[in-house]
Amino acid sequence: MTNIKWGILAPGNIAGKFAKDLELVADGEIAAVGSRSIERAEAFCKDYPNAKAYGSYEAFAEDPDVDVVYIASPHTYHYQHTLLCLKAGKHVLVEKPFAMDKAEAEEMINLAKEKELFLMEAFWTRFLPVTERILKDIAAGKLGALKYIQADFGFNAAFNPNSRLYDMNLGGGALLDVGVYPIFLANLLLGKPNELKAMTTKSPTGSDTATSILMNWESGASAMLSCSVNTDTPTEALICGSSSLIRIHSRWHESKSFEFRRHFSEAPEHIAFDDPGKGYKHEIIEVHNCLKSGLTESNKWSLKHTLDQVEILDEIREIIELQYPKPLS
Repeated sequence: MTNIKWGILAPGNIAGKFAKDLELVADGEIAAVGSRSIERAEAFCKDYPNAKAYGSYEAFAEDPDVDVVYIASPHTYHYQHTLLCLKAGKHVLVEKPFAMDKAEAEEMINLAKEKELFLMEAFWTRFLPVTERILKDIAAGKLGALKYIQADFGFNAAFNPNSRLYDMNLGGGALLDVGVYPIFLANLLLGKPNELKAMTTKSPTGSDTATSILMNWESGASAMLSCSVNTDTPTEALICGSSSLIRIHSRWHESKSFEFRRHFSEAPEHIAFDDPGKGYKHEIIEVHNCLKSGLTESNKWSLKHTLDQVEILDEIREIIELQYPKPLS
């Protein structure tokens, strides 16, 4: 496999950003775009004249020229769209949250394994140069033993019951839209916690507008995480070890810099990366490397990582009594 051909399922805002970064990757191209509206698919393809437009997800999934599909549909549709593409023999990169619950996630993973197809959750933050460097520094012992993580992600969105942020049929709410990022950081660095507490406030539709999460691990480490869609927050991350700490600058999930310091009384060391694009290119490169190596999952963000993430989300939803309907057909 030399040039990898992508299919884009659901050509919305996030898909547009992904497609622009794909242009920065030499061995990838968009071969097809699938939407429920042929007009939307054709409009997206105007910037990609070699791509075919489909007004049906089923027809799109059967395109023989597509190697791998990027699924960017609303949260509640990830499960059915992933199964559709896997059954059609396509490798899949599916946006976060991977699935609405553990049962959906396990079915998606089991089908991918049965078909011997690549499947990965699109946690692009995992593959950024900042994340790679931080993991390297932690592994080298620069922070000592990890003790505390603090991470937030919040912005102010006006209440609209029909928007993806508030419509429960679309998986609306802070937890699944932006809360997945702070949870991801804790999961990546420390794994699943052995103790978890959460509280929330809700909108008139039942979606969570601001959720706070506390986690503890048997090692003695703890985390304080928060997410919001009704107020702006600093959107920074702090990783504290027994000897040093790291502060990831706002907005931390897409940051191109961070600071390292041994003590608050000392001047920090600033580490920055010259990294063109939005940052999606790094997960694209990871997918390409996996496909060319014949891997069916990433070693950097494995299906085990994803399943742990889903289980954490399930536990939080149970605590705050957040229930979503199945997607509308």
